[in-house]
Amino acid sequence: MKSIQDGLHANDEMNLAIEEIKVSGEAMNDAIRKMIDSNKDIAFISRDLTEVSLQTKILAINAGVEAVHAGKYGATFAVVADQVKTVAEQCHKASERADTAIRNSVSVSEAAIKLGQRVEANIQKILLFQHDVAEVLTRLAARAVNDAASAPDTAADKPLAYDAPTMSTGVKLVDDQHRSLFAMINQLEQAAQQGKGRGEVDGMLDFLGDYVQKHFAAEEAIMEARRCPAAEKNKKAHAALIDTYVQWRKKYESEGARLSLVMDLKSILSQWLVSHICGVDRCLNQEAGGKPGVGERKSARADTTLSN
Repeated sequence: MKSIQDGLHANDEMNLAIEEIKVSGEAMNDAIRKMIDSNKDIAFISRDLTEVSLQTKILAINAGVEAVHAGKYGATFAVVADQVKTVAEQCHKASERADTAIRNSVSVSEAAIKLGQRVEANIQKILLFQHDVAEVLTRLAARAVNDAASAPDTAADKPLAYDAPTMSTGVKLVDDQHRSLFAMINQLEQAAQQGKGRGEVDGMLDFLGDYVQKHFAAEEAIMEARRCPAAEKNKKAHAALIDTYVQWRKKYESEGARLSLVMDLKSILSQWLVSHICGVDRCLNQEAGGKPGVGERKSARADTTLSN
């Protein structure tokens, strides 16, 4: 079990490192975009300088013509006009070179942004692969927990236990709700074993159903806000459990509050919760650097009612 936990920890650390690379890449792309904007501003200035140099050259040519008309009195002025013309031509050529360099810089920068976007897409793929690795490890951990809970000498009496090292999502709200669900399932089993009346068991089932619904809505909202790669998979898994529960509840309504039925439900929920928390919900542990306070917001969404 410890080796699995070590693997999970190493995988989480790798995901955090990849996330940091992703954030750095986004910052670099932002800096390149700003550089492109600056280059475009410089390009406008370069064009203005080109226009000034052309106008200066024209004025120099006109001054040279006037100097010729002035004869010997304009000889010195003709030399100055020629020099001004030469400087204007040099400025014009320099402006053209600068404009070419700026265009090349913008082109290279835009290519760098496209490359950065491809890198970001590849990083997202790596994150998904890492999530798959984490899922395999956590399913192994879940299987170990289930195997321990299903040992012949303890299966009947052992309560469902929350194992923080393999089940913690890093989001307090979600972890607290998971603990509450475990406690409710244990209480439901205890009530059935003690022969509590149908009315009391029904009330516990309805309350558990309502609580599961609220938990699913809150957890899905958090995953969406943090752009968790497992968000869609999480929704599908929730829907599948709801369908399973609906079928079980129909059987319960027709056959009554038999202990074996309640134990079946405990088995279904226990195995599903452990496997789902370890294999899917722990994606939140990899996204723990998400928006602050998201885990504390309550979702008012109510997609499906579990209670009868």
